[in-house]
Amino acid sequence: MKKRKRGAPVVQEKAGVENEPITVEESGQPGLEAEIIEEKEGAKGADLESKIIKLEKERTEANDKYLRTLAEFENFRRRTVQERVNWIKNANEGLILKMCDVLDDFERAFENHPEADRSDHLYQGMEAIYRKLQGIMKTEGVTKIETEAMDFDPMYHDAITYTPSDLEKDRIVSVVQNGYIMNNKVIRPAKVVLSSGEVLPGEERPDDNEGSFGE
Repeated sequence: MKKRKRGAPVVQEKAGVENEPITVEESGQPGLEAEIIEEKEGAKGADLESKIIKLEKERTEANDKYLRTLAEFENFRRRTVQERVNWIKNANEGLILKMCDVLDDFERAFENHPEADRSDHLYQGMEAIYRKLQGIMKTEGVTKIETEAMDFDPMYHDAITYTPSDLEKDRIVSVVQNGYIMNNKVIRPAKVVLSSGEVLPGEERPDDNEGSFGE
């Protein structure tokens, strides 16, 4: 009988069975491999979902930025067009102001011209020129600022001084220089004299004596 050498490994073989690798199921842990695969797929899905959310956010921000830029450009274009139109309309403002002085000279000449001589050819010729000049100013969008029996408005009037009158305070008494508007823009405010609300010496307001008969 042969003696077995000490330290030699013992190999047990099954008759007719080849050496096969031991699977996860055979290892005594069934479903472990499936759980690992499912976990990996879940991690990949979560990562993909986060990337989709990030891309959607970037797309929304880019779209908002594009819309804001488009709106700003459209506003800039409109402002530029409007400024160009206003510049064209008011390009002759300096010349128009000089013509306003000529209109004022005509009005002063008419006021100082004797009424008895207003039927002569000289007066009629001056009046025709004045009306023609008024027509030209009207086609340029120029109108005179109203002042008669009006309250003071700092947008259109420039107060020179106050004077006693039978009018209420801050009512326009007289006009020192006419004012003009060109294309809805005040190119020269009207210089006016305002009522101080005080009665002229020796005069009384119409309502001052009301109720005096009952005294």
